[in-house]
Amino acid sequence: MRKAPLRRSTRQRLSCHSATAAVRLWMLFFFAVTTTTAIAVAHDDDEKTTAKKQLRRYPDISEQGPASLLTSSSVNTMKNTHTHTGNNNDIEWQAPEPYPPLFGFEAHGNPHLPLSPDPLISYTWPSATTNASQLQSYRLTQNHHGFHQRVIFPKSAISILPNGAIQIQDSVTMQWDWGVERAAWFEILLQGITDTDGWKVEMALSEFNSVYPGKRRVPERYPNNKTNRNASESTTYTYRLETNDELYEGVRFTWLYITKTKSQPAANDSQLLLLIDASIVSKIKPISYMGRFASSCPKLTQIWYTGAYGVRLNMEATQFNSVLMERGDRVAIQGDGHPTMATALFAFGGQASSQQSSNSSDAVYDLVWNQLWKTNSGHVHGHHVVDDAIMAYPLYWIGSVLDWYWATGDNAKFAALVPDVLSILDLRIADFMDPNLDIGWMGWDDRLGNGWCYHSNHNNCTREGHLTFGALVAKVTQDVAHALDHLPNNQAQAQHYKQIHKDLIQRYRQLPDYPHCLGVHASGNAISSQIASPSDIKLWMTSTLNDIVTICSWSAFNQYWILQGLGAAEQMEHAIASIQTCWGSMLDTGKGCFYELHSPEWRNFRRDGERLPTTPSMCHPWASGVTAWMSSALTGIKPVTPGYSRFVAAPYVSANYPSVNGTVPTPLGGISVEAIWNAVDDGENEAAATVEITMSSPEHTKGYIGVRKCVSGCKLNFVQINGAVVEPYNCKRLGVLARDWAASMEHNILLITTTRTTKPFEGGETTRVTASYTCSKEPTTTKCNADTSGFPPAHYPASVSMDRATQGDGLFKHGSDGYVLLGINEDESNEENLPSYISSVSIYQHGFTGSAPVNASYAGTSNSNKTYLPYKDSRSLGILGDNDDSRWYPYRNPGIVVDVSASTAAKSSPLPFVGRLAAGQGLMIDVTTKASSANLGGRLASQGFLVDVKTNTSSSSYGKPIPTTAYKLSVYSVAGTGHEQFAIRVMDLTTLNMIAPTLMMDKHQGGVWWTVEYDKSLRLRIMSIYGMHISAVAFSSFESSTSDSAVVE
Repeated sequence: MRKAPLRRSTRQRLSCHSATAAVRLWMLFFFAVTTTTAIAVAHDDDEKTTAKKQLRRYPDISEQGPASLLTSSSVNTMKNTHTHTGNNNDIEWQAPEPYPPLFGFEAHGNPHLPLSPDPLISYTWPSATTNASQLQSYRLTQNHHGFHQRVIFPKSAISILPNGAIQIQDSVTMQWDWGVERAAWFEILLQGITDTDGWKVEMALSEFNSVYPGKRRVPERYPNNKTNRNASESTTYTYRLETNDELYEGVRFTWLYITKTKSQPAANDSQLLLLIDASIVSKIKPISYMGRFASSCPKLTQIWYTGAYGVRLNMEATQFNSVLMERGDRVAIQGDGHPTMATALFAFGGQASSQQSSNSSDAVYDLVWNQLWKTNSGHVHGHHVVDDAIMAYPLYWIGSVLDWYWATGDNAKFAALVPDVLSILDLRIADFMDPNLDIGWMGWDDRLGNGWCYHSNHNNCTREGHLTFGALVAKVTQDVAHALDHLPNNQAQAQHYKQIHKDLIQRYRQLPDYPHCLGVHASGNAISSQIASPSDIKLWMTSTLNDIVTICSWSAFNQYWILQGLGAAEQMEHAIASIQTCWGSMLDTGKGCFYELHSPEWRNFRRDGERLPTTPSMCHPWASGVTAWMSSALTGIKPVTPGYSRFVAAPYVSANYPSVNGTVPTPLGGISVEAIWNAVDDGENEAAATVEITMSSPEHTKGYIGVRKCVSGCKLNFVQINGAVVEPYNCKRLGVLARDWAASMEHNILLITTTRTTKPFEGGETTRVTASYTCSKEPTTTKCNADTSGFPPAHYPASVSMDRATQGDGLFKHGSDGYVLLGINEDESNEENLPSYISSVSIYQHGFTGSAPVNASYAGTSNSNKTYLPYKDSRSLGILGDNDDSRWYPYRNPGIVVDVSASTAAKSSPLPFVGRLAAGQGLMIDVTTKASSANLGGRLASQGFLVDVKTNTSSSSYGKPIPTTAYKLSVYSVAGTGHEQFAIRVMDLTTLNMIAPTLMMDKHQGGVWWTVEYDKSLRLRIMSIYGMHISAVAFSSFESSTSDSAVVE
């Protein structure tokens, strides 16, 4: 069945191949900027101490409204903004602050880049005078920086005075949008309240435009030092919202709640409150951007800087945190930190530590090194660390060790960690592809097991999870062998692991699942590890990796490895399109960072700043790996030797993405490259194009320029340096193996050396190369923001619809074959009347401890309420679900699963959940044909998260379905509150790929039937936004529709 393509955001899109002159001039300026020097270290501070210290005075950080980008005049005058005038008194912010105000910086050391969300993008700190382990802070205020409050209710309760202060005469709620997310806390200056006044003050904060669960509290109060706290006169206080000992949270929105708790006589000035100002104070690590990136596609540039900013916000004095919002897991986590540290090295690396202090640990290289030691779970120098029981995490830690080694070239420190690296790797080689392996967690995506999966909990990970993990073991083995080859006196050890890598490849290729049953995660790792042959890659690029609907993992953490696989396969147009889809779609729903979980479809029903399904972290640095990949793959700057003393620069440009420009920081200085694609009219029938590459590198480096043999349908003709034709060389002929170069890259990229020699270009100078191409046809171009360049148009094999008209009586239509009415009896039991192709229905939650049954509750009986379901000559309703904000992470409800399967699960009360839960990821309904339930790759067949629909015909084996009679599955929901919202994600149960558009249920107090039409087994994930309730699961059958409409309402 053909279905309508994925709906795109209505936001205006920019064109890549027609970049404006302004963008072009900015790129030229960007390329000319030199990198700054290293940061000095004074001492190693413990960032986890209490955050209440001495008073701070802040420099003037002038901003232009909620866009939160600093202007060029931001700190020229360095005026103090800590003083405000109110009622003829000088009023100061009095809460003791944990970090000093910004100091020792150059406000214009880097160019101001509007596409970066970082308000301090242009700030640099000199190495000789900066202790980067001492975090700094800056204050933004309502009155001085153009941030204006929004009075939610009622507007009549306030008056705005000429000096900007707000006079409050009655209960009121106010909200501020501070533009982008920051690591910050919320403070106000309030005058007029004494201990005996009839007012209550509460404050709140959030990443999105409703209060984050658990973050509305009574603030701490600090009196002004120029007034007597016990005096009868009006007193001014600084009120600060303190939600944790470290003060900061992920803050974009804040709220002030003023409640009048007792009636008072007619208002006069002495009985009114005066809000003098509101502010947020933001912490920041005083480091400079050393890496840079610019593309003719502005969206790609914005993605690069968004990833970098998210990492910067999560930098502490001596470690990286895993999440910005404090929710119980804001710690250094071993595997989470791998993409985080990779991006830190590319965006902020090259800032070597000062020698002024023997315990210095503030430069980014040292920060990463410190994190590696903190999270080392190896068997020699290591120890137990957070989540090291997740088998992939120590392997990701090895990846970070290798990233650090290739970035720094520090042989001695790498050698110190090699014993721990090998102790971890040898364990995973020994149990390679053991089907009973308890890998623990591979990702939140359903295809990987949806989080925690342990045999002890009868909750095995999926086969795709195991295949992905096995390919990861092979990749890490390959990468370790390559690194050992460069470590002095370790060549024999390197050869040993090279041979093991070859053996693992052969064993993997002999698996019965290979290659046809690999999903997007496993195939991505199989390509990166060089398990995949050219024919395997060709197979996946016409199936698994060629679907824009299913290419994105549910978490950008796992998407980082899919992206690496596409790049290693030289499928660059697909890789870039996946970036715009999987990461770029997050730019439509938030400002500042990338998220813990995300689906591109959420932008179809969520706008900027709105709460997302499952309430994921909106500033999760593990989602920032895309920045590291773009620096490495799109600028093409890769080390040949650790530390970049020898390197390759093979930038990628095409007709769709005609220019790229970037700098990769190294210990020797920044290596910069610019590439420009130009279409050429040679006056003949054949089309032509040129790629102009400009490279500059610091002294004591040697570099090769790489050009592609084929790109955008064009074939390399010849290469020139300063007008002289030169011969390109195969990398193997030169003995050059850049880091992460897979076979596809080696085949398609040729190296350019100095004229008439095979020697690389010497550093300290600028080199320009022009590659000329002959094109068999005029290269086609697409808009850079179209998201699907390289992919076929989006296609959904299932369709979904909503029925708001029939209400409870819709059961006769949608349940014509059968139904399960949840909690509809007074004893809260279900009523089942299953069709012949359904055997049972069970309801579950999923968390750390596995699966737990969940029961519905009885809502009542009413003859007149049409939202109730017809039942026993009357109307009744039961409900199953969650109210909004009932619990918050890590204690909040992890969601519910409705399981209709071939075996009936015993009813029981919900089991207690411990540890890190599935982050509220929703209610799931799995619909399974009878035969397919026996071959679902372990976890799904055993844990009971299923709705098994038994039809007359079913799938014959994994990946080879026999068409079945199409059916409809309908879910009935009546909103528990007026603002209830939830979304439903639909997946094929065998592949767990998404198969239908995700819809949001809202405004359904009158009841709504959601229906999916499909002809195979499927899974539903029902994801709460502001609560979720369902009352019935109903079934009807029909012949498969051939309609082109994927969404009907």
